[in-house]
Amino acid sequence: MTPTINTSEEEKKLISAVKQRPSVSIVMTFEPVVASKDELAHRLKLTLERVKRELLATYPENKAMPVVLKLQNLIRNIDYNTGKRAIALFVSPQTENIFYLDTPVDDHLVIDNGFSIRDLVYSRKEHMEYLILLLSASSSKMFLGNSFKVIPLHFKVPDNEMAYRNDIAEPVANFSDPDARKEQLLDKFLRHIDQGLSIALKSYPFPVFVAGAERVLGHFRQITKNEKDLAQFITGNYIDATDAQITELIQPYVVNWISVKQHDLLHKLQSADNDGKLTYGIKDVWTSVSEKNARLLVVEKNYRQMLSSHVPKSFYVKDAVDKIIEKVLLCGGDVEFVEDNLLKNYKRIALVPFY
Repeated sequence: MTPTINTSEEEKKLISAVKQRPSVSIVMTFEPVVASKDELAHRLKLTLERVKRELLATYPENKAMPVVLKLQNLIRNIDYNTGKRAIALFVSPQTENIFYLDTPVDDHLVIDNGFSIRDLVYSRKEHMEYLILLLSASSSKMFLGNSFKVIPLHFKVPDNEMAYRNDIAEPVANFSDPDARKEQLLDKFLRHIDQGLSIALKSYPFPVFVAGAERVLGHFRQITKNEKDLAQFITGNYIDATDAQITELIQPYVVNWISVKQHDLLHKLQSADNDGKLTYGIKDVWTSVSEKNARLLVVEKNYRQMLSSHVPKSFYVKDAVDKIIEKVLLCGGDVEFVEDNLLKNYKRIALVPFY
């Protein structure tokens, strides 16, 4: 069923728009934490000057300047305090929008109708980021990994089982089984490590690779509350591995990063579904995003739906799925595409809400 919405007065003004030329799409890296505000403002100024020059070379002034002024106004009102890593600006005679993105992008400028909202999502750089948890029966280490290096992570949770020995009751008689006490101590230790992993995942919500001896991994599988985020268990004793050895260890598992990422996304959807927090199917997803409750949208890459005639269109929105993507990005959510048929149990489109 094609979704329907109640349009605002502002949106109704767009319905009669037929041609939206000239149009401008700008996507660029935008990290105020890394670059100064003055540097970013200078880059935007240079881009604005280029747009003005190219539009005036192609269109009469009365067509070009309204778009230039709209773009100028968008740039003037950019929020440099979002903490986002990229920015996208769309301008035409009838529409103007700005998006702040959490992922780095390939910078580019497109004039006229050669860009879509899906292109905005596709333009993001596929940057590998993951967590590595090394376990032994008595200690643990955690690392943040990416395409270039691994970085040790430290949290307030003790990473050595000695910290928990006093929490385990001593044997009450000589015939008490010391092996049973060792197992109890190991489980106690691993539960605390899992709590540390939960803390790490709040800051770094990435797939997790867990390495350790088979016995330790067996215990960890039983007690972890982060199963949905675990990408792979790797058997072996790597607790004293160097950074280079850890990178080499993980390499075979991240060589097909798209597969790893899609597996991680499906786990997140399943977890949200188990918690009763997943919305799926285009009609219900449309309702949720209209209420601005959209943290993560996952959609099959070739899924499209006809947009109702009374729904306002723009030069970068082609169908109902595009409109949903636009709404998710505008409310600060994230969008991920997966291969076709991976979401057949979710009617090809699924949404995890903020709350």
